Amino acid sequence: MTVATWPTAQRIRAKYLEPLPEKRNDKLLNAACKGISADVAAFLAEHDTAAPERHWWTCQFVSGGISGRWAETELEARVEIELWWGEEIAWIVVDDDAEIQNRYWATVKVKDRQAGRVLFDLTEGPAEYPVPTGDLRPVSVQPTLFDLFEMSGS
Repeated sequence: MTVATWPTAQRIRAKYLEPLPEKRNDKLLNAACKGISADVAAFLAEHDTAAPERHWWTCQFVSGGISGRWAETELEARVEIELWWGEEIAWIVVDDDAEIQNRYWATVKVKDRQAGRVLFDLTEGPAEYPVPTGDLRPVSVQPTLFDLFEMSGS
């Protein structure tokens, strides 16, 4: 049975990020991150039955964006990526050599790749020949956790 991570990621983001005031400081962000970590750990303890084995996981969001991270299990990778980026994942695969992720990024201009805001045609899994949509990812209505740290000056 597949565990739905997107509702969990949304619930945790709402619990810790929505209450943050416009002017944040390191103390507020650190407290939010500790709460997020505790809630993610509780979620994984309840739902993650996979044997831990560290891999790089590459994913595509339903928006068409591409991302990835190191994680012990697919469930950990899914919930953490959805939390950090604030987007639902369409597919995710083990990509230890970043071959799949590099296949996507090789199709776009360096300046767009560095901005990390390139969108690709949405597929059911990794594309052999990924196609950038030509659109750049719009600024998110809900900031990523990366944005929150940047806004605090951390």
